Amino acid sequence: MQQDSIRPGKLSRVRAVPAARGKAREEKIDLVKVTGTGPNGMILVRDIEKFQPVLSSPRLAPQAEKVLVSPLARRLADSFRLPLDGISGTGSHGKIILADVIQAAGTAQRRVSLPGKGQAEFGRTFPMSRVKKVTARRMAESAFTAPHIYFFADVRLDPLFHLRVDLLP
Repeated sequence: MQQDSIRPGKLSRVRAVPAARGKAREEKIDLVKVTGTGPNGMILVRDIEKFQPVLSSPRLAPQAEKVLVSPLARRLADSFRLPLDGISGTGSHGKIILADVIQAAGTAQRRVSLPGKGQAEFGRTFPMSRVKKVTARRMAESAFTAPHIYFFADVRLDPLFHLRVDLLP
């Protein structure tokens, strides 16, 4: 018995590849309304992508695309209260990167003290969490209480050099 044959008491099953079923589920598309272009009328992913439903109900309205943002760019945009929707990304696959947020903020680079290449930030004190305090204290204890052992060895390689000269033509 084939998959698309009518079973007693049940409607015929719509034939679609698993990826198309997943995409239809995400976009809330009824597979019965989609015409398949695959073998024997099977619904493919491209059929789901080309399907244009009638947007009469708010349930079928297109969802906003997920914005790809680097973590540093997101933090900077949040600190300036910039909406990420209006920023176009120049990173890979349209990802919004730090330079995009700085450009969108206009004068943000002057307001944010970003260290230049090879420069360190001096004069800023960051609060330490309890975990970092304990870690720093234990590392300092370890440096002062652990025995330090140094090993030196002198090796005479003159005979080895003479052997090499004798063996090579």
